[in-house]
Amino acid sequence: MESFALSTIGLKRNENQDRYLVKEFKDGTVLLAIADGMGSSAGGGVAAQMVMDSLDTLDGRDISSHSIMEKLVLESDQAISCKASEDACMEDMGATLTAVVIKDGTAQWVHVGDSRLVAFEKGRLRFITKDQNMAWFLADEGEIAASEVCGHPGLRLLDQCVGCGDCEPVTGALEISPGALFMLTTDGVHDHITPGALARILAGEESLEHKARAVMEIIRKAGSTDDSTIVMAII
Repeated sequence: MESFALSTIGLKRNENQDRYLVKEFKDGTVLLAIADGMGSSAGGGVAAQMVMDSLDTLDGRDISSHSIMEKLVLESDQAISCKASEDACMEDMGATLTAVVIKDGTAQWVHVGDSRLVAFEKGRLRFITKDQNMAWFLADEGEIAASEVCGHPGLRLLDQCVGCGDCEPVTGALEISPGALFMLTTDGVHDHITPGALARILAGEESLEHKARAVMEIIRKAGSTDDSTIVMAII
């Protein structure tokens, strides 16, 4: 496996509240995860780190099913919710989470919020997860057009987060072929780059680091001021 991760703090921010995890096990299983903290200036980073710490406890013996990840996400949801209720400085803390386990030609994923998992395979870009926010909900209901989502105020209103106390993780699985590229991003990245531009970068022969930095350059020029994190891996 080849991997690369890049995370940058947003403009005019005091702390990068994004977190990520890349873990490869002895049997070749790969775990990739990304989280975007939210809430108070102190709580967001803490919540995101709590989610990553929970996933980091997984080992090669118990990672073969997304039900294990889902269980850890639900436990993190309760732990973050309790911490927020006990400490006024952590009020409204929470985090998004997107994680994928890749083993034996299968990718199993778990998703909460609006971070994102995409795959680039055989020249085709596949959006695996769907952003859980009000704008996309309205688009799914036919209230607004998909082209209106990016400029809609509901883009920042999440339907789900880890820490709300009753989150409902979405899970799934897909078959993959050798050489597939997986990319996880926080919204500071994917809200500011078009699918076409992203596909062109991923299709190049350059290294993963070069591709990640090329994406970062585009989103900064597009005006992204949010914390921005990319995790890439070629399986």
